[in-house]
Amino acid sequence: MLGKRHARAKFAPDVYVFPGGAVDPADYPTSLCAVPWADHMGVGKRLDLAHALQTAAIREAREETGLVLKAEAGAQSLRYIGRAITPVVSPVRYHARFFAAPEELFQGDIGGDGELQHLHWAAVEHALQYPLIDVTVFMLQELVRALNGHRSHLPLFSYYGNGPRVLYRPTLSVPWHPN
Repeated sequence: MLGKRHARAKFAPDVYVFPGGAVDPADYPTSLCAVPWADHMGVGKRLDLAHALQTAAIREAREETGLVLKAEAGAQSLRYIGRAITPVVSPVRYHARFFAAPEELFQGDIGGDGELQHLHWAAVEHALQYPLIDVTVFMLQELVRALNGHRSHLPLFSYYGNGPRVLYRPTLSVPWHPN
């Protein structure tokens, strides 16, 4: 699912992005549970933050797209794709984590809160033709690698000087199970 940011947006105007946003206090769990790939999310030993990141991804998808992750799917259906940190000189800073889930695990009508325009599901090969920022291109390429089973490392996309830099951490298991 992609949507186009408004032309007047402070950060990345007129480009397509994934739905997303900040963690809210209500996203934190009342009890701790295991979170797949938490050690790759840059949260240290904070399992509560790893859980909150997954919950925020589900909530933000609902708010920005109008789609709800089906109850039977749950947070365990999300697949961690990678994380990214904006450059120091960026007018808006973020330390984002990217998750994916198959379209069929969502229900509802595409609508959302108006933050993103032209919301729609797009095949990766089509999405790569849209106006995108470098991190979105990178995460789409990582999604393709995950879908094709070609990942043994999880990425951190960041910047060093004026250019992007990707660091990979090996992992024993990074499966993609669409169903």
